[in-house]
Amino acid sequence: MDKLTQAREALIAQIDTLLAINKAGQVSHLVPGLAVDLLTRSRDALAALSDGEAVEPVARKTFPILNSGGARIDYQLVADHGKQARANHFQSVDRLAERGGLSWCELYAVLHNAKWRKMDTNEAMLSCRALETRYLAALASPPDQSDAALRERVAELERALAVAVDRIMETEPGDSRAVSPLAVSLAAVSCGVADDACWTVIDEVARRAVEGENRNG
Repeated sequence: MDKLTQAREALIAQIDTLLAINKAGQVSHLVPGLAVDLLTRSRDALAALSDGEAVEPVARKTFPILNSGGARIDYQLVADHGKQARANHFQSVDRLAERGGLSWCELYAVLHNAKWRKMDTNEAMLSCRALETRYLAALASPPDQSDAALRERVAELERALAVAVDRIMETEPGDSRAVSPLAVSLAAVSCGVADDACWTVIDEVARRAVEGENRNG
């Protein structure tokens, strides 16, 4: 996968996280309406770059789901969360696949970078399939897509993210030692210096936001 496509994937994921957190009200006045509109339009435009002439699909390796009647999910999606898989099950993704895979609930925890918890199997399955759909859509790229167009969309989304982070910082305490871990982590993402600890903070807030939406729904 080329660097521009990787950047597009990462930015779409970041914008989805920001919008989910904002919608759930995890941070007061996280993003003003204008920035939300810009973020949404930029995200949609960036994702639309995957639309194009149909091409022959390339068979992708899949990961088995335990006790599911033969269901499988994209292998690389799971492999991208290999660190969490090892933390939860003390085995590599390859080894887990060899031993029959994970249940939907176990997979939900891995894909959300969280510890396993008891939950409804159908809810876990739907969430995992939604993640897979977004993941594969982000990987899709038309053969005639120009680097210039992709760079332009990436730049738009980066500007939108910067606006959102600036707005967050305006609501944070003046004392840098009192700034919330979420604000620090999002600022690090915007500056391109986020590490695993930052993503752990963001993923945890995003997970709570999704759970809050599910409860309210």
